[in-house]
Amino acid sequence: MTDPPQEPCGPQASPAGGVPAGPVVAALDEACWYGTRLISHGWIIRTVGASARGGYFVAETPHGRAVTVGPGHRRAVSDGAEEFADAITVLAATGAQHGHDYLRELMVLLAAHAAPRRPASLVWRTWAIPELPVNQQPTVRVRAAYWFAATLADDYGWQLYEVGSPAAGGGFIADIPAEAMAIYPASMPDDRTIGSALARMLPAMGARDLRTLVWLVSWHSAARAWERDDSSEW
Repeated sequence: MTDPPQEPCGPQASPAGGVPAGPVVAALDEACWYGTRLISHGWIIRTVGASARGGYFVAETPHGRAVTVGPGHRRAVSDGAEEFADAITVLAATGAQHGHDYLRELMVLLAAHAAPRRPASLVWRTWAIPELPVNQQPTVRVRAAYWFAATLADDYGWQLYEVGSPAAGGGFIADIPAEAMAIYPASMPDDRTIGSALARMLPAMGARDLRTLVWLVSWHSAARAWERDDSSEW
C-alpha cells in the first residue's frame, strides 16, 4: 500500500466549527483517500464509527460479503481495509479533541466519491427456472432461493456447499473468491446481503423443497463449470 497522495480527497476549506484546518484536513484527507480507494475496487462502505478500542467500518466487499473491519475484526480483508480502519481511528480522535463529528463528514465525502453500482436486490424473484418444463417447476420459495443462489454464483463468483445441512447450521457454506470460506448459518442476522437472505429462508423449507434446491444449486454450478470449460477451448 502506497502513501496517500498529496492532492486532498475532501474539501480544501477549514471544516465548520472554527477548528484549525491543517491537522483536521490532513486526517480527513487520509481517511477519505483510503475509503475511496476501497470504493474504486468495488467495496460498498455502509457506515464508519469508533469505539474505545479504535475506528471501524461496516462494508460489503466486492464479492458481496458483509464485513466489519476494525479492532478484533481484521481477518480475511485487504491491507487497504485495515489502513482505512486505522485512518478512521485517527479521524475519530481528532473529532473528540475538537468536539466535532468528522466521521459524519467522512461519510458525506465517500458518498460523493462512490462509483455507481447496481444494488443487489433482496426482493424474491420467482421467475421460472430456465430449461425446466412447466410441470417440473418447483415451489415459489424454492424458485426464490434458486435465484438468490444463482446471483451469488453468477454475479459474485461464490461456490455454495452443504446447502441446508447441519454442518452449515442449516444454511450453507460459501467459497468466496479471493476472500474466505465462510459459513452462513440459518440463524445469522440480516446483514442486508443476498447471502444472509438465502441462509435465513432455508429453515422454512420442507425436506422435499430443500432437496430440490440442493439439486438445482448443484445443477447450476455444473452448468457454469461446463460453460467455463467450453469457452476456454476457443
